Amino acid sequence: MPNNIHILDETTANLIAAGEVIERPVSVVKELIENSLDAGADKIEVIFLGGGKKLIQVTDNGIGMNKSDALLALERHATSKIKFADDLFALNTLGFRGEALPSIAAVSHMEIITRTRSELSGTKVSAIGGKITDVSIVGASPGTTVRVKNLFFNTPARLHNQKSESSELARVSDLITRYALAYPNVAFTLLANQKLILSTSGDNNLLNTIATVYGVEAAEKMIKIKNNDEKISLIGYLGKPELNKPSRHFQTVIINGRYVDSSLISRSVERAYSTFLPINKYPFFFIKLNVPPAQLDVNIHPTKTRIKLLNEEIILKNIEQTVRNALLTSAVIPGEKINKTSSEAKITDLQFRVVKDIVEEDIQSYEDKKDAKIFAYKRQESVENEVSYIKEENKNDKIYAQQPPLFIEKKQLIPSLTFTAQLYATYWIGRDDSGNEYCIDQHAAHERVLYDKLMKEKKQTEVNVQHLLLPYIFDFNAQEAILLREYIDFLAQFGIEVSDLGGNTFSVRTIPLITKQTINESLMKNVLEKLISWGKINSTEELIHPFCTVLACRTAIKAGTKVSIEEFDHIWQQLKHTDNPYTCPHGRPTVIKLEKEYFDKKFKRI
Repeated sequence: MPNNIHILDETTANLIAAGEVIERPVSVVKELIENSLDAGADKIEVIFLGGGKKLIQVTDNGIGMNKSDALLALERHATSKIKFADDLFALNTLGFRGEALPSIAAVSHMEIITRTRSELSGTKVSAIGGKITDVSIVGASPGTTVRVKNLFFNTPARLHNQKSESSELARVSDLITRYALAYPNVAFTLLANQKLILSTSGDNNLLNTIATVYGVEAAEKMIKIKNNDEKISLIGYLGKPELNKPSRHFQTVIINGRYVDSSLISRSVERAYSTFLPINKYPFFFIKLNVPPAQLDVNIHPTKTRIKLLNEEIILKNIEQTVRNALLTSAVIPGEKINKTSSEAKITDLQFRVVKDIVEEDIQSYEDKKDAKIFAYKRQESVENEVSYIKEENKNDKIYAQQPPLFIEKKQLIPSLTFTAQLYATYWIGRDDSGNEYCIDQHAAHERVLYDKLMKEKKQTEVNVQHLLLPYIFDFNAQEAILLREYIDFLAQFGIEVSDLGGNTFSVRTIPLITKQTINESLMKNVLEKLISWGKINSTEELIHPFCTVLACRTAIKAGTKVSIEEFDHIWQQLKHTDNPYTCPHGRPTVIKLEKEYFDKKFKRI
C-alpha cells in the first residue's frame, strides 16, 4: 500500500510559507521597511507602481550587506537578529525570523542591490520564484535597494484576489504614515506612478510629522503626553475631544518601535476619554510605548502586529491614568488654537500628499473603496484647489531640510466669566477678563456638575439622601421586575432606596439629596427603566459611569428652561471645580469660545 503522507518539495513549502507572511503588496512594504529600520537607515524611499504588482522598490541608506550576507539573506531562517532561542525574549529589532526576504522572493521577481560603507562596489542579486538567477558586482550607494516585480506571478489565485490599485496604495500610505509617526527621525518618501504621495522631513519633531501626514489643523488640536516610570515609558499625542472620529482608524500604537494592533490598549485609551466624547465616537491618538523586551511577546502571529504583554493589567491602568490626567489638565475648550511660532512664514510652502479616503474623509473602513483618490494639499491654498506636485529625485533630501517646529504648546484653564445674556433659554453668553466671549450650554454644564457630585457621593461611606414624604410607587412587567431586583443594592449606593412590594410593584423611598430640586416621579421611573434596559451584566462596577450619566442627564436643567443669572453663575462656579469642566458626561462640549473671526466673516468684514 503506497504512503499517503509525503514531504513537500522545497518550492511548494516556500509558497506556503510565503502565503503566511506576504498576504498582499502592503505586506512586502512592511517587511522591507522594517529591514531598513533594523539596518539603521534614516532615509527610506518607497516606489509603488501598479498597485504593487508591477513594482515595489524600497531604498535605504542603512548599513548594507556584503556579497555573502546578500546571498544568505535569501535563505529561509537566515537572520542577523538572533542566534539562540533565548534571544526571542530580548528582541531589540523589528525582524528576527529570517522569513521576510525569502518569502517575498518566493512569489516575485526580486533584485537586491546593496553595499556596505567599507566596500568600494556593491552586490546585485537577482531571483525568480525564490531561485537565484544572477549575482554580479555593481556600482551602488551605501545601503540597500530591494526591487520586487511581478508580485504573485506564480500564485494566480492570490493575484486575482488583490484589491484595486488605489486601494492597495491606500494601505501602503497608511502603513508608512504609522512608521513615520513611530520614527520621526527617519525621512520617509512614498512615490506612486511618478507622483509624490507622502514625504516626511526626518527632523525628529513628532508634532511636525503629525502636521505633515494628517494636516496642520489636526496638529493644532493635539495634547502632548509623557510618562516615565520603572515599568514603562510612554510618550505621544492625544487629539482633543473635538477631533473625535467615527472609527478607530486614527489610532496608532507603537510598542518598542513596532506598529501593533492592540484592541486592549485602544479600549484603555477610550475609557480615559469616556466622558469627553459623544456616543459612537472614537479618540484620535498616537501612543509610543517602550517596555523591557522580556515583557513583550511579538512571536504570536506571522505579521508580528499582534502582541502579548507581561504585566498587562498594570500597563493598561498606567496608560489610562496618563491619558485621563492629560485630558483633565489640558486646553479642551473648542475654539482655542495653539499658538504658532514666529517662524510660521518660513513653512508656507509645506507641501504633502495624502490618501484622501484615509485622511480627509471619516470612514469606517477603506478596504472596499473602489477609488481611493489621491489629493495634494498646500497650507496656503484651500483643499479644493488640487495641485500636482512631482518632486525631482535630486531634490528629495532638501525639501524638508531645516524645517522649523510648527507649534509651541499653551496651557488653558477654564476662565472666570461675567454672564450677560441667556439665548433661547438654553445657552449663556459670558465674557472673561480679556474680553473674550464664550457660549455655555446650560444643560451640559449642569449635567457635568451633577455627574461629578454623584460620582463623589458614590465613593463616600454614607450618601446624603432626601426622604420622600410620599414614596414613588411603580409597576413593571415580570421581566423588568426580575432585573430591577438585581439592582436594588446597586441603587442604594447612590441614595435610591427601592423596596420590593411584591408582585411587580416597587417603591422608591429616598433619592440623592443633590437631585431633590429637579427629580420627580416621572423622571425616576425613566431612570429605572433605562437601568433595566441594560439587562444583566457581570459586574455592577461597569454600570457606575453610565448610571451616573443617565441620572445626571435626567435631573439637570433642561434646554428651554429660563434660569436667572445668579442661578447659572452658581452652576458655573461649581463647574469650574469639576474634574472635567469642558464636556458633559456624554462627551458634548459644555463651553465653546466665540471667535471674532467667525462674526467678521458672517458680516463680510473679511
